[in-house]
Amino acid sequence: MIWLGLAWLGLAWLGLAWLGLAWLGLAWLGLAWLGLAWLGLAWLGLAWLGLAWLGLAWLGLAWLGLAWLGLAWLGLAWLGLAWLGLAWLGLAWLGLAWLGLAWLGLAWLGLAWLGLAWLGLAWLGWLTSTDGKPS
Repeated sequence: MIWLGLAWLGLAWLGLAWLGLAWLGLAWLGLAWLGLAWLGLAWLGLAWLGLAWLGLAWLGLAWLGLAWLGLAWLGLAWLGLAWLGLAWLGLAWLGLAWLGLAWLGLAWLGLAWLGLAWLGLAWLGWLTSTDGKPS
């Protein structure tokens, strides 16, 4: 009967057996971090959304990059109308042109003495004629 006294040792492994398989019971805790791990890294999955505005942000401010093109015509606009500002120079010669040709207008006065010179010299003709008439 002694074996009955120690028999519990023979079956004792049944008593502690749950310890042997217990790791299976709690094993899910060991790997549980894998189950929820996607939560730990999930922010990486959606993180591109958080920073995505940076990816497209250049579009948001891009108009600033090209904005100078939008207003650039203002910068160069004076060139567009500049010919108006200096246009009077282009036609200015017309304004003073009459001065250039004015001497033609009064030139007949300059040479007019030639036209009337025969009158000036006519008296010589009268003086030299013997019969009192111009020769």
